[in-house]
Amino acid sequence: MIRAGRNVTLALAVDGRKWHNKDFAGEQWASARLLYAKVEADARSQRHGLWSDPNAIAP
Repeated sequence: MIRAGRNVTLALAVDGRKWHNKDFAGEQWASARLLYAKVEADARSQRHGLWSDPNAIAP
């Protein structure tokens, strides 16, 4: 399990409560970009948070 520690944005992504905003991915370090993509994919596959809705609409 990935622990988000004190990073609120990462914690929200782990819980499936936010999208990984790919519009700003170019501003992230490569390691952060990969981490956010992974936690979003994990949340989606486990149907956490907003991913429990099969018709979730991006903001």
